[in-house]
Amino acid sequence: TTGAAIGEPLLHPGQVRSASFSPDGRSLVTVATDMNARVWSLDAGALRFPPITHEDKRVTVARFSPDGKVIATGSVESTARLWDAATGAAIGDPMTHEDQVLDVRFSPRGDLLATGSIDGTARLWDARSGAPLGEPITTDGLGHNVAFSPDARTLLTSGIGDTAQLWDVRTREQIGRTLTHDAGIESARFSPDGRLVLTASSDGSARLWDAATGESLMEAMWLRYLRANVRGCLPRDARVEHLGVTSEQAAADFAACEARQTDAGAPP
Repeated sequence: TTGAAIGEPLLHPGQVRSASFSPDGRSLVTVATDMNARVWSLDAGALRFPPITHEDKRVTVARFSPDGKVIATGSVESTARLWDAATGAAIGDPMTHEDQVLDVRFSPRGDLLATGSIDGTARLWDARSGAPLGEPITTDGLGHNVAFSPDARTLLTSGIGDTAQLWDVRTREQIGRTLTHDAGIESARFSPDGRLVLTASSDGSARLWDAATGESLMEAMWLRYLRANVRGCLPRDARVEHLGVTSEQAAADFAACEARQTDAGAPP
């Protein structure tokens, strides 16, 4: 509540790239530029056990399971792994992709694990054993972000590219339209009720989408705004026809309307 530092710094041999709390708030898992994952006791301000690492010692991401008992990691060596959060012992065999694994996410109940890789696929695994579940999901881009909907029925993928996609977890089929920006998508998340998707892009925009259809809600709101503001500039006999135009045409009409109003209000 105050923003004051609590305890001593948790020191790393390099820059800290990510940090996330355990569900009970008593532990922290971090990944630093030395490419190891570290699990800290926040009560003691010390490591719970030696750093977690893959065979190539190049961990990219680490996250707790919803119950806090398991940690999942991804690595440059094209694998993901499961670890006992109390001891640091490996659970099961490595989960393998064809290229770097840059994201790992547990389902809300903790029974599934999704991994995203720059090999262009997202994969689903049994979060208890690490066994693969079904065929890989082939995405439009080089995927590096994955997220489950709150009911775990839908998987959201995004990556190195300008698109995000929604997938039926059971059938692996795409749901609705591809979500498209004008530049790379940096992050994509579901709303708490699972009805909306929010994407943030390096094109300088954040956009809202209908999670059931992939339809852009921002475009719909923008079109309603344009229609409401342009109608006052249109001749009466053109107003009904205007209700069916696209957002691009509405934007053009709006710009023309603004220009006419500016010209009309300009001093002689």
